[in-house]
Amino acid sequence: GNLVAQRDIPLGYKLLENQSSDYFQINQQGFRENEALPLAKPKDEIRIFILGNSTAFGTGNPSNDLTIAPKLEKRLQDRVNLQKRSPEKYRPDVFPFFKPLREKAFALPAKIKEGKYRVINAAIPGYASGNILAQVALEILPYNPDIIIILDGYEDLMLSSNQPEAD
Repeated sequence: GNLVAQRDIPLGYKLLENQSSDYFQINQQGFRENEALPLAKPKDEIRIFILGNSTAFGTGNPSNDLTIAPKLEKRLQDRVNLQKRSPEKYRPDVFPFFKPLREKAFALPAKIKEGKYRVINAAIPGYASGNILAQVALEILPYNPDIIIILDGYEDLMLSSNQPEAD
């Protein structure tokens, strides 16, 4: 299906909201998500935004569920569940005083923060670093992200030296 974008002065362009095809779903915020994202973050939610261009967007994937965002979200939730079931397999919250026990504790994998992870695919095909910077400042920060991952391709290399963003 055709992905429709519209002109946007500060961003260059952005995806048209509420569009879908057999291959993608774009929500009301213009993110490659099946559902709308509320601006108010639930108390236990850990929000991770994935930004970038077609690589991060998942161009060529036949559905939203096969992109990197839901796969990362599942892996993080699985890790939280493993930590809860088997805490002895991860680093303790308080390290032992004696060096041999401390070294043994450091050899264990680190724990990740417990909570409900939500990974949002806000990538837009064709975006370069200038577009992504404007997107972070104007569209992503109001959602109070805990982590922002930028997965970029070669768009910046394709720009002429006097062009700060893709137009």
